[in-house]
Amino acid sequence: MEPMNNKVIWLVKTFSVEEIIKERIGIIIRGALFYAEKGEKERLFLDKVNKIIYGKEHSYTINWNELYPLMNRGYNDFIVHLQKRDWNLKEREVQLCCLLFLKLRASEIASLLNYSIYTIYKWTALIRKKINIKTQEDIASFLSRTFSEEKGL
Repeated sequence: MEPMNNKVIWLVKTFSVEEIIKERIGIIIRGALFYAEKGEKERLFLDKVNKIIYGKEHSYTINWNELYPLMNRGYNDFIVHLQKRDWNLKEREVQLCCLLFLKLRASEIASLLNYSIYTIYKWTALIRKKINIKTQEDIASFLSRTFSEEKGL
């Protein structure tokens, strides 16, 4: 069996730090989404498997304290750029911007955050108004273009 250090070295040599971080973000989001969309029976099964593998319970909700630093490292200070603007976004709106930037659909975001899809649409409309973009323009594209002009996402 190959020692863990060799696997880590191979991983770092094969992928950039940004690629590894983006993959970790994807795992967090996919895990939380999978858990949110399953029934009670499947959730109990996942909880048991997780306890066997990790020896402890694991939350399948998004841990924003973990995701924000990953977003900053993987996407050139995305959260820093978002929060330094004069848009006065509330915490939930920053979270929604993250999920939109990661190309999640409104239905997926509703499942993840445990809100109705109509609430997500309402929040995206409020974000559009705060950041002053047209109704038909994609928020993620706007943020990417805006921040790339500053530093490059």
